[in-house]
Amino acid sequence: MKAFRLEELEAERAANDGAYLQFLRERHMSVGLYALDRGSADPQQP
Repeated sequence: MKAFRLEELEAERAANDGAYLQFLRERHMSVGLYALDRGSADPQQP
């Protein structure tokens, strides 16, 4: 089992100056962290 610390993921995401950080990629799935600054517009579409 892999474990991740949210604080570390958030720091890495912020350091890369992006809203999204993919931190796990396996054969049939991937997981990422998406975070916006307060008041920022979310450009995603359903």
